[in-house]
Amino acid sequence: MKMIRPVAVTPATLTSSVPETAPGAWAGGTAYGEGERASIVTGSRAVVYESLAAANVGNDPVSSPAWWREVATTWLAWAGGTTYGEDDRALDAANRLEYVSLQAGNLNHPLTDAAWWYPLPSNRWAMFDQVNGTATRARDSLTVTIDLAGRIDSIALFNVSAATVQITVSTAADGIIHDETINMASDSGITDWFAYFFEEIIRRSDLVRLNLPFYANPAVTVTLSDPGSEVSCGTLVLGAARELGAAQYGASIGITDFSKKEADDFGNYVIIPRAFSRRGRFTVWTGNTQVEALLSLMGDYRATPVVWIGEENMAVTALFGFYKDFNVEIAYPTVSVCTLEIEGLT
Repeated sequence: MKMIRPVAVTPATLTSSVPETAPGAWAGGTAYGEGERASIVTGSRAVVYESLAAANVGNDPVSSPAWWREVATTWLAWAGGTTYGEDDRALDAANRLEYVSLQAGNLNHPLTDAAWWYPLPSNRWAMFDQVNGTATRARDSLTVTIDLAGRIDSIALFNVSAATVQITVSTAADGIIHDETINMASDSGITDWFAYFFEEIIRRSDLVRLNLPFYANPAVTVTLSDPGSEVSCGTLVLGAARELGAAQYGASIGITDFSKKEADDFGNYVIIPRAFSRRGRFTVWTGNTQVEALLSLMGDYRATPVVWIGEENMAVTALFGFYKDFNVEIAYPTVSVCTLEIEGLT
C-alpha cells in the first residue's frame, strides 16, 4: 500500500489552457490571428473561442467552426450595477472563485453576502481544490503544465471524463524525459466476446501513475482529449509516493451516498441526487522498524487529504481523502499489523 503526498499548485507554477478571465468580446471588424481568443458574452457568462487561422475577420465564432474552436466557459467579474438571476455567476479572479447567485433580482449585493451568493472554485482551479465533484471543464481538450520545485514520482487524476490522457515530464536540461498516453476505455465487465462487441463502451474515471522519473524541478504537462466533446477533471494530484507496507487480501471499498431519499405516507419516494464519497478499509503488514516512522507520518497528514493506493494494479483501491482511523498492532517480533480506515472526499 502506498500514499501520494501532494505538492501545492499555485498561480506561479500553473499554466492552463482554461482561461481564468474572459478575453475581449468578439468584434466582427477585428482581424484575429491564429491562436488569438475572443469571447461571446451572454449576461455574465463568457464562452471563450480560439481562432484557427490568421486573417480571421467577420466569422462569428458560434457559427464558424472552420475558423474558431470553443475552448471553455468563464464568467465576468461582479459588477454592482448588474442584476443577476438565480444560478448566474460572477468571477472573483483574485481569490480563484466563482460565486453562484442564490436568488433572482440579485442587484448590488456584494459577493460577501452569503444570503445572495455561494462560492465555488473557478473553472481553471476546480481540479486543484479538495472536492472531486467540482471539475475543470473544457471543449475538445484541456492542458495544464505545473512547474515544480523539488522532485515527484507520482500523479493521480480523479473524476475524469476524457478519451485519452497524455502525461509528459520534462526538465530544462534534458527536455522531455517521459511521454505516455493512456486510453481511458475500460475493459471492466467484458467477460466474453458478446460483451466485447455489444456492451456499451465505458471509460475509467480515475487514473494513477507511480512511474514518473524522479528528476529535480520537472515540468509536468497533462492533456485530456476527446475531440468533439467536453473533457473534465475533478482532481489532479502530484507528489512523491511513500510505501506503507503490504496490503492484506480482504480489503474493503465502498460508497457513502449523500442523496436525499424520503418516502411519503403512501411509500412514494422523493429522491434528490447529491454527492457521494468513496471509502476503504485496509489491513497493512509492515516491519517493526517502520512503525515509528509510520506513526510520525500519519501525525503529519492527519488533517491533509492525500492519495491512498491499496493495490497498484487495482485503480478502484485508489482514494483521495483522509484517514479516519489508524491503528498499529505489534503482532510479531519483526512485523506489525496496521489498520487504516479511509474516508474519500466528495
